[in-house]
Formats: sequence, structure tokens, C-alpha cells
Amino acid sequence: MLWFGAGFILEALYLVRRNPKWAQLAICAGVALVITVFVHLRDPTSDPLLHVGLGLGMAGIVLAALYQDEILPPVGDKLVLAFTLIFWFGFVTEFYHGTQLQQMLMFAALLPTAGTVYVAAARPALGFWGKLWLYTWYLGIVVFLGWLQFPFRNLSIFYGGADLGWLGPVDAFATGMASLYLLTNAWYLSELVPIPGKTQSFSDRMKEWHELTDLMTQRCSDEDGPGDGWAFAFIGVLGPLLLLNHVFALLPSSLVTSCAIVSAVMLLERLPTREARAAAPRVSRARRE
Repeated sequence: MLWFGAGFILEALYLVRRNPKWAQLAICAGVALVITVFVHLRDPTSDPLLHVGLGLGMAGIVLAALYQDEILPPVGDKLVLAFTLIFWFGFVTEFYHGTQLQQMLMFAALLPTAGTVYVAAARPALGFWGKLWLYTWYLGIVVFLGWLQFPFRNLSIFYGGADLGWLGPVDAFATGMASLYLLTNAWYLSELVPIPGKTQSFSDRMKEWHELTDLMTQRCSDEDGPGDGWAFAFIGVLGPLLLLNHVFALLPSSLVTSCAIVSAVMLLERLPTREARAAAPRVSRARRE
């Protein structure tokens, strides 16, 4: 648990590195502490590590909400392609057992996969809806990987003495980093559903939705990303490594997935310029027309 928490904290610092806003980070830390203490006081008989896990999860959601402009990932087609490879590795290795539902999901995922390969290879000019589709597919992969990495049985990580068959600190540390990245992106995917809050009008919720989708589509570009040669070289190495591990089970799949997620983000994620971040909230709906 200690190594998981260390990875979680390091990933938080990495995500907000461009504009840390230490006061807001203090709020996130305070939320984690308050939730942990509150849950422990409500249920002192359960394992304290479970309370810490709940506190970290809530802090991750608050971090995503407070740092939307800084964390909302800048996504390029090469990053989406890399995540698509990781998606299929996790799908085949951990999820697929040949049931009818799984076969239907597999065939349904082939269409966005083919579209991602086409966009990455042909580099067509995408409009608003094309970029939003690519961004939504990316976030959907992130949520799937999050669910795959942390099924309910894996919540035993927060119970003392649990044995999940991990290699040790390296796997726990990488999983802690990946979990926060997956959690923040799951929050942004949920924000794409335009359901107003209890005291919010539908028009106000749609205004927020338009601002969010404008920001997402603006950040769906490879303009500031790594060169095509470097990106395809990384993807060309990643694919065979995932295939080898699937065939020969050289390392635990959870460790491979976590390391692949972290390395893909660090090596392929493009850097949004300060001007682009500043202009994003003022993008008008006319851009979609």
C-alpha cells in the first residue's frame, strides 16, 4: 500500500507539473485526509487501508475537477493508437473468454480500432465531431483499462495481508501511478454525459458540456506532439512486446498494462501551449459548424 500511495502521489505531481497551484493541491490532500478520518470514525472496525483507499479515490476526483485545464489530456492520434494496442492486450489477456457478449463487444470495438489506425496512418483533417469521437474513444479505453486493472476482487489491495500475486513494490508503484491517471480520465468521460445536477438547469449543463467538448477537440491534435518517426517507433516496439507477453506470460499482465499506460502517456502525449490553454474556454460553438 505504501508503494501504491507513492505512485499515486507522484502521478498527481506529474499531472499538474505545468501549473501546480499548491493551494489546490493542499485542498486535495485535505480531502484525502478528511475522507479517510471520516470513514474510519464511521466504521472503526474495518481495515484502515480501505479507508485510505477511499480517501485517495475521492482526492483523485477532486484533483480532476480542480485541475481540468491542466490535466485534461492533450490527445493525438498516435497516443490513441498506442492505447488501442493496450486495450486489445487487456481485452484478450484479462477479459475475453469467448462468451457471446464478449464476442459482440470484440466486434463492436473493431470499428473504432480501424478508424484509429486510419486516422494515425492517413492523417485526414478531422472536424469537431471527428475529434470528439477520437477523444471519446480514448477516454472509453481509459475507463475500460481502469475497470480491468481494478475489478472488485483487486480492491483487496486495501486490506492488510492481501496477496494479489504481484511482483512487489515496482508493480504496486506503477499501478498507483496508472490508477490516478485512469481515475481522472474516467471523471472527464462521465462529464460528457449532459445530465444536470439537482439544482442546475439543462441549459446551464449544456453550456458546460459545450465548453468541455470545445476544450477536448482543441486538445485532440498532434501539432505539438512527438515526430511521426519517434511515435511509430515506440508503437512498433510496444505492439510486439505486448504480443510476446500475451503469448509467453513473461510478466504479470497488470504490471505490463500499468507500465505501458505510463510510458505511452509520458512519451506520446503532446504538450499544450500556454496560449492554447488560455484560449480554450473562449472557443465559440461556431468552430463546430
